Amino acid sequence: GSESEKKQLNDEVYHKLQHLKTQYNYDFAFYEGEGAIYKNLVQIAQQVMAEIMIMGTHGHSGFEEFWIGGNAYKTVSAAPCPVITLRESFQQPEFRNIILPIDQSDHTRQKVPFTAEFANRFGATVHVIGVCTDSDEETVMYMRQYTNQVLDFMEEHEVPTKHDMLFGKNITEITLDYAQQNNGDLVAIMTEQEV
Repeated sequence: GSESEKKQLNDEVYHKLQHLKTQYNYDFAFYEGEGAIYKNLVQIAQQVMAEIMIMGTHGHSGFEEFWIGGNAYKTVSAAPCPVITLRESFQQPEFRNIILPIDQSDHTRQKVPFTAEFANRFGATVHVIGVCTDSDEETVMYMRQYTNQVLDFMEEHEVPTKHDMLFGKNITEITLDYAQQNNGDLVAIMTEQEV
């Protein structure tokens, strides 16, 4: 676009960030760059020791892009901090219901402290859901232990919670179905550092 369009967009983003800064008492920064988007974002996040990144997305093609878009996927995978991606159609500026799926992976609970802090900042309820693809007795026992540990952590940090155990063949589908049925505003997931 033209320089005037770029300036208009920058002004609009800046004013929205100022509004959010006031509303949530959170410090935001605005940066511009050229070149590979995800590399710039990751570099800036490292330089400023960012605690979180929030970025828009609109996936177009490919498997990973089906969910969040190529640049967002690369940023989430390489970022040194948590990244929140918002679809282009996202209109709601609040996070009231955060879905926190807990699965059988070794790293599933790494997202818990950040999710608790985020929930406290935005006054959200965290829906702790144990998600299992296997319903054998031992797996269910471990999942209940994992989810109970998460619930204890949330209680210690005064985060309102709801919880459930869900079973099915596909953890992603189970989680997204639950999020849709429970008005989930945000789903907290982990990603492998691959990029």
